[in-house]
Amino acid sequence: MHGRPEPRNAPVGTAAGAPVRREAAPQDLALLKAARIQKAKESSRKTACVLFAIAGALFLGVLVPTLLTAMHTVDQEPLRIPESQIPYVFLRFLVKFLVLVICAAAGCGPGAALLAGYFLYRLMKHPCTKEADERAAISHGAKLGALFAFFNLPGFLALVFLYYEDFAFLRVLALFMITGATCGGWIGWQAYRAHHLERGFFPRFTLGTLVSLALGWGALLVLFGP
Repeated sequence: MHGRPEPRNAPVGTAAGAPVRREAAPQDLALLKAARIQKAKESSRKTACVLFAIAGALFLGVLVPTLLTAMHTVDQEPLRIPESQIPYVFLRFLVKFLVLVICAAAGCGPGAALLAGYFLYRLMKHPCTKEADERAAISHGAKLGALFAFFNLPGFLALVFLYYEDFAFLRVLALFMITGATCGGWIGWQAYRAHHLERGFFPRFTLGTLVSLALGWGALLVLFGP
């Protein structure tokens, strides 16, 4: 007995009715490779933005306020300190600063990192971070950052070190608002960079941004100067 004959149009070496596997065209392979490279770049950029956002929050929101508090609360009297005691005063400042850094890192560090991650996640979904200009993303981030900073409740322990200072609550309020706004602007820039792979590490600073930074941080230096 003879089996059923294969159709004449069946390719050589394939069974009748079996699907024919076509080789991808070179153009399709090039497009697929480009899509994979683009996806890898986007994933790498998002990971970098998360790390930079958290690092910026820890530096601007924890380390710098700790340094300002240590500078303001150390008992320095430069005009009446003999030269022989200057190394002792510097050592006392260094010890107090290290103690404050350890306390701030343990108390405020985890909260700052969690807030930065959540803040970045929300901003990356906001339409302002997908616009062509980064000013809207940075401005929106700065406004929300000044508000989100107050949710890091362990930061209010700075009042313990400033308790005997005049206007201690206003000093801490200014510290939260200015450092929070700076952190928020930085996180807003990282959210913008996550959607714009062509942008570099730093944003384009406008005159208004530079003036705002100079006024805000200048006021902090006046309030927390030694």
